[in-house]
Parts: sequence; C-alpha cells; structure tokens
Amino acid sequence: MPGPGLQSDSNLDEGSGENPRLKLLVGALVFALVFAVAFTQRGIPLGFAGGSVDGDWFDLGANLATYGVLGFGNEPLVYRPPGFPAFVALVLKVVVDPASNSDDILNTRGPSGVLTAQAIVLAIGAVELFLLMALRLRLFTAFAAALLFGTNPYSLAVASLVHYDVLAWAAILMLLLALDRAFQIPDARVALAAFFGAGCVLAAGALIRPVAMLAPFFLVAVFWARKNGSARWKAYATFLAGFAVVLLPWTARNFVVTGRVLPVHAQGWTATFVSSATAMVRNPDVYEWNAVARRYYLPLYKRVTGEETIETGTYARNVIALEDAARAATFVNLRAKPHIYLLNVFTGAKALCTQINAGILTIYTKAQTRTPFRPEWIAAGSRDNILRGPEGDSFRFLHDLLGLTGVFGVCLALKRRDPFLAVPVAIALTIVATHALSYLDYYYYAVKMPFLVLFGFYGVDMLPRAPRLALIVSLLGLSATLSWLMGFFS
Repeated sequence: MPGPGLQSDSNLDEGSGENPRLKLLVGALVFALVFAVAFTQRGIPLGFAGGSVDGDWFDLGANLATYGVLGFGNEPLVYRPPGFPAFVALVLKVVVDPASNSDDILNTRGPSGVLTAQAIVLAIGAVELFLLMALRLRLFTAFAAALLFGTNPYSLAVASLVHYDVLAWAAILMLLLALDRAFQIPDARVALAAFFGAGCVLAAGALIRPVAMLAPFFLVAVFWARKNGSARWKAYATFLAGFAVVLLPWTARNFVVTGRVLPVHAQGWTATFVSSATAMVRNPDVYEWNAVARRYYLPLYKRVTGEETIETGTYARNVIALEDAARAATFVNLRAKPHIYLLNVFTGAKALCTQINAGILTIYTKAQTRTPFRPEWIAAGSRDNILRGPEGDSFRFLHDLLGLTGVFGVCLALKRRDPFLAVPVAIALTIVATHALSYLDYYYYAVKMPFLVLFGFYGVDMLPRAPRLALIVSLLGLSATLSWLMGFFS
C-alpha cells in the first residue's frame, strides 16, 4: 500500500516525492546541524569508560597506529573486534602520530581527535537515517527524526565516550540503507552488485560489533518475501558472498594467531557462561559485570591462569583456554539449571526492547557540575554514582514515547504488509536475539538508538496531520530542551 511519503508534493510536510535535489539539501542541513551541536558543545566529555573493563579501546587503537598490531606491542590479541581500534588508529595517524610523539601529547590530543571524529560520524549516521526514512516517509518526518537522533542528549552523551557506539550506529544505518536500496533496484545485475555491497557492509559492521552476525538467518524471510523464484536465492547468495569476502581476511588472521576459526573475536562463551550462571538483575543503569564476574567468572579464571585477579594482559594471552573452560562450564550449568539461562534469555530480550541506560545522562551532568562522585563512575559499589537523576527520568519518558509510537508503527506496517520495515525489523530481532542468547549489560543498550528513532517516527508519520505535527514538535521540543538544560547547546 503506497504511503504518504510517496506523494509528489514539494511541501515538506506532505512528502518529498522523487526530488533528489531537495533531499540532498535537507540531508546537508541535517549533517550541518548535528555536527555543529556535537562538535561545538563545550561540556566535559565522559571520555573513557571509568571503572569498567570496557575502556581499553583507545590504547588498542594507539597500539595499532604505532605497531600495526591489534594487541600489546607486537603481541596480537583476539578478544576485541578490530573495527573501532582501527577507527581510533586512523584518527591518531591524522591528529598525532603515536610513533613520533610522547605519551603526554598522545593522551592529550588523541582523545580529543577521536571525539571530533565521532561528531562527524554521528552527523553521518543522522544523514543515513534521514535518507532511509525519506525513501518512505514525509520529508519533514524524516528530517525531524534525523535531527532528534543526532542531537538528543543520550546520543550526545554517548558520543562523548571514547567507545564504539557511534561508529556502530553508522554501520547499522548504512546496512539498512544498502539493503533497502538493493531490494528496490529493478535491474537484476545492478541489484546483485548492490546485494554484494550490502553483505560487505554487514561484515564491516560485524568487525566493529558482531551483534548482527546472525542477520543472514533472520533475513531469509525478507529475501523470500521480497524476491521471486531463483532471483531470491541469487540475491541471497550474493549477499552472503559480500559478507564472506570482507570477513574472511580477519578470520584468517585469527586462525594464524590462535589455530581456531574465529570470525571476529573470542569472547562469546565467556558472556554465555555468565548468563547461564545466575539470574541477571537487568537494571540498565547498573554495570553488572563487575559483580557477577567476581562471584562466578573469577574462580574459572583462577583455575585456568593461576592468577588471583583479572588482568587484561593475562586475560588476552589465555583467552582461548578461558573460552574453552567457559564453554565447558556453560554446558554444565545448562544441564544443572536450564531455567536460569532461559530466564536470562527472556529478561534480556525484554530489557533491550523496553529499557535504556538513561543513568548515563546523570553521570554526564555530575561531570559537568563537578559534583563529588567516584571517578570510577560505574564501578561495583558506587551506588551513588548510578542513581538516575531528573535528566535520566526525562529522557526515559522520551524513550518510552518513541517506543509506544514504534510499536504502533510496526503493527501498522505488518497490517498493511509494508515492506519498508522488513529489513529494520529483521536486523533489530537479530540484535535482540544475540544479546538475549549471550549477554546484556550497561553499554549494550545504546545499540537500540537507531531503531528506537526509526520505528518511533515511522509510527508518528502514520498519524493524521494535526496529531502528527503536534507529536513531532513535542518530541523535538522535549529532546532539545533536555539537551539545552544539560549544556549541549552552548
């Protein structure tokens, strides 16, 4: 059923039609606005992931820029995906060459350069979201969605972390855009080339964060529904070929290093072991790993390594043995108490769909006001650090409102058999399943942000004119007000 976004009307509220120049101009405006906000805000960035084991990305990028090795010096590691360290390394090569500058200069100019690059990537991601939504929805809705995605306080706070989230968002949105375009191309040869390219994008995204590695399984139904006869299998096979071509070189590198077939990295069994060991709290503002690792993973770690505390270097050198031990322990847990794992699968899927770690906004606010709190801001025991404040509650309201309109939109798309949401829903289900089956913790909620805005504004666009415009203005107003109060619009 044709949607309103397919109308040919120059009015921004009534649809962009097929006016590529108008879309280009609005896309450029989205980029300029989002980059201006992300780059010019003068707040104190969160920087590194204080108090967690997830803050070594900058060091890995610096090592990659210096030695050409993902690891420590010339010693390679396999417990991290290479995508974000490669991004950091590229930025450092441009901003400050680690091989020819002191550590003081590197640690001063390097993180600032990475955050500037992330501001650019955030703006690119917003443009990707705009272009994707402008294919189906009213141009004003697509513009508003992209602007909210790039300038809401959560995205801006996350972009102030030296972390993979913003890069992962851009990769996910590029995948959605590439697949949507591939399905729309009528020429068979050109379409196959587009599907090959989409497979390459999926693999590139997996090398940043492998949360969509299962996407080929979830996309089978989409290919079946949107292609006919042998064309669907040719398209699917070409998509898989692109995925394999990009992934195989890194898989080969990991095989040379470890003698094991590791498509991206070695950490999956460790995560699944913890999920099979105890019922998770699922408080999105609590970094649970420190507590559960101390009780359940540390004994396994001691047995394998002989060390009393978990150290990064020891972990990296023994990761294969640790993964083997974690796999064996996982099956022991599954036989002894399968209900624990099944409960975690259910609560993990539910939590990722319905919750958000909005407490990070309170942490950001404390950093700006220099309110006394432990620098290790998500460490176990820092309960005062993780209590959500009014900024977190306000964003949670925005999150829930988008979630409700998103559910409405997805249900309406299913009723109308609108193929536009087929790929986004398949990728979203892939990511939810991956985290539910393996592990879900504090940082992982951020992955939902592109889908939250995409589904939410799709639902908004289905409303009649008056409530649609009122809701768009309300969403933008709430987001902008909160960002302004938190100092992002300075």
